[in-house]
Amino acid sequence: MRGFTNEKESINYPLTVDGKTQDSKTDFSLIKHYEIQLPFGKFETSRYSHILVSPTTGRFHQIRKHMKHIFHPILGDRPHGCNKQNKLWLEKFGLTTMMLHAKKLSFEFPDAEEVVIVGERSVEFERTLKILEEMA
Repeated sequence: MRGFTNEKESINYPLTVDGKTQDSKTDFSLIKHYEIQLPFGKFETSRYSHILVSPTTGRFHQIRKHMKHIFHPILGDRPHGCNKQNKLWLEKFGLTTMMLHAKKLSFEFPDAEEVVIVGERSVEFERTLKILEEMA
C-alpha cells in the first residue's frame, strides 16, 4: 500500500456494483512499514505499508476499493490506485503487476467439507518486497 497505514483497522464502507449498494467490511493489520530513498513529488522519500488484509464480506474489487477509500491504494493497481506512483514504479523498477496476493482462500460448499486454497507469492511480489527491504 502507498503510505503508512495504521497498525490495525476495520474499513466499513458500502460498495455499489451495477447500481446495487451492499455493506462491505475489510480488516487489515500491519506487517511492516517501509520508507525508502525514492523522491516523489514534494517528498524526499516514499512510504509504503505491507499489510495482511481480511475481507469479511466478498464484494467485487472490495480490497482494492477499500484501500483507495482510505487513501492507501495498492501499488500497481491501475483503476483504483495512484497513477503517479504506478508510473514511478514502472519507470524506476519496471513494475507492471499489482501488488495484491491471495495467500489463502477458504469456503464451504453446502453439505461438504471446507475447501482451502493456499497460494505462493508471485516472483514479482517477492521482487518488490526485496526492493523495499534493500532501499529501507
